[in-house]
Amino acid sequence: MFKKIVGSLSRKTKSHDNHENQLLSTKQKPKKTGPNIPKMLNLDTIDYYPLPPAPNKWESSPQDIVITGVDLFEIAESKDEQINITEVRKLSMAERPDPAYKIIMPSSLGFIDIDKNGKAKSLPGCSSALALRDKQGNFIKEVGLDHSIYRIGLDHYAKHFVLMDKESVLHVYNEQLVETMNSNLASDPRVLLIRESDMEFYGDVRTSIRCIDVTSDGQATLFTIADSAFFVDIYGKTIWARSMPLGEGWVREFVKGNRVGTSQEVFDALTFMQLSLPVTRGQIRNRYRELSMQYHPDLNHGIRDRGEMMKTLNIHHDVLTGMNSEELSKNPNIERITYRRTKPDSVQKIKFTEKNISFEVSIETSFGGPALDWIYAAAISNKTGGTYLGTYSGKVVKLDAFGEPEYALDVANVPRRIIEGSNYLYILTDTRLYIVGENKALVNLIDVHSQGKLAVSTEGFGLYANKSLSWYTLTGEFKFSLGTKHPLRTFYISKGHLVVETRQHRAFVSFSEDAIIPTQKKTSKPKKQVINKGTGKLESEKEQQEKIDKQVPATLENLPSLKRAGRNEEAITILLQEIKAQEKEHQIHQWGVAPYYYHELAILYRKQKEYSKEVSILERFAKQKHAPGVMPAKLLERLSKAKELKQNHQINLKG
Repeated sequence: MFKKIVGSLSRKTKSHDNHENQLLSTKQKPKKTGPNIPKMLNLDTIDYYPLPPAPNKWESSPQDIVITGVDLFEIAESKDEQINITEVRKLSMAERPDPAYKIIMPSSLGFIDIDKNGKAKSLPGCSSALALRDKQGNFIKEVGLDHSIYRIGLDHYAKHFVLMDKESVLHVYNEQLVETMNSNLASDPRVLLIRESDMEFYGDVRTSIRCIDVTSDGQATLFTIADSAFFVDIYGKTIWARSMPLGEGWVREFVKGNRVGTSQEVFDALTFMQLSLPVTRGQIRNRYRELSMQYHPDLNHGIRDRGEMMKTLNIHHDVLTGMNSEELSKNPNIERITYRRTKPDSVQKIKFTEKNISFEVSIETSFGGPALDWIYAAAISNKTGGTYLGTYSGKVVKLDAFGEPEYALDVANVPRRIIEGSNYLYILTDTRLYIVGENKALVNLIDVHSQGKLAVSTEGFGLYANKSLSWYTLTGEFKFSLGTKHPLRTFYISKGHLVVETRQHRAFVSFSEDAIIPTQKKTSKPKKQVINKGTGKLESEKEQQEKIDKQVPATLENLPSLKRAGRNEEAITILLQEIKAQEKEHQIHQWGVAPYYYHELAILYRKQKEYSKEVSILERFAKQKHAPGVMPAKLLERLSKAKELKQNHQINLKG
């Protein structure tokens, strides 16, 4: 039997016995905790509720709301004649929000405005800022922060929310915008255990942590990395740790290093792979890829001893990756996560006859399909104390307070938001909103495309975009749609009206004839609180980072630093090398190419206005077999835009 075997590169985790999860309470010091291995969920034992599958984004039609007149606000469609715009007011200067607050989210007290970039005029020198407004839209408090904002976990009804900065530190705040605790996930042993498994991770730690949340009372936090979720108390102790089931034909194993090399064997391996100390796992991986192209017998037909060289390369690779690659002389016998194929993706049987003798050959093929079902959306249930986890494959799994699965919903596409209301569960994908009620019954579904943002209140919910809003009852009954001339800032219910605001104007949309327009009150200045390091210190840290970025080696792992330092040509060279290596791997395994490196390269080319090169690299991607995911379609859309830019650029040059 002929068998094509696809293996994965082994990688060894570091020992983190001396690390602790630094979840710092303002009242009590945390206890030291060690790594926690997630328990894989068994979904075969729970109820499964498939919902009508959500179409892919590129398969659905845009549903834009277009304002036809010149009015500041316009009802585009309504199911009720009593719904109308009763008044439009121009906001006073004191009422107008700072344009730096580009993210506005409902909270238990009203609204929280978020400035991710530290551009708020009244809070100079801060890395980011928060502003609190009441349910009538009045500003109460502004807070300048000493950290950046990369991810946001804000429940519509909870009294705490959580932010994660670019250094992967969680910051928990209460409803008064006071920080109550923080946790450094970059050094958390639970995160490192997953990051340093056999699965490939690209980018910083923060890119792997997709979801964050906090309980309403602020006593526990939730974070996810890849396909695993951790529920942690305020002292850093794991309440539960769970991972999603693996893909078809994969098994997760927790093993010790399977090859212990002597120090001489280690140095022999380094010499063979043309490496030297100090060496990183990334350098070992990249060098292995390069040499495997030279020594793999499938790519070097007719050349003697290539099979033996490949075996030798694999042995040396095992010696290095079965050990801590930064301190190779230390004991490698620490636990790590590895993934193993248990069955091929396909089996093809071929029968033939030669010289009256019949033969039957089975060819097993493994493409190395995705092992992990990444978690893309998560929300803590404030009603039951449980948790909802939404995965790339479209499953939404409900866990109880102890982390045990209760049931699973399936929408067949990536959930982007999960919001639990008082009586209904709202699941938003790129193209559809699902409303699920008691007994997991589907109450309603709404097709969305351009209006892909969701805000839920106790009176109803809105689907909104830059200049449009559609309002529904809690069960999804359509009430009206509204277009605005200027970008929409926020909307809220007040005394029988839906109040809709742009930066300079406020409109009152009445639901009934007897709705009373709120009287205009004089707006007082919000209380300001600056929790920043000071402009001088921030500038010093920025200068220090710039020095580091200028000096780092030109490697794939340092790509963010190269981009920050403007070392674009070096970044382009590295990306082209990685793309070439990836395409050669595809020739061997036929598992498709990932879009990440093509996308990064296209961004750099466009930044340098090299539109011809951007078109070329995107066309190169278009010709390849693509790995699964939504990114390939986005890159093909980018190709269309790049061709347009190239054409316009050529016309301008001729002109």
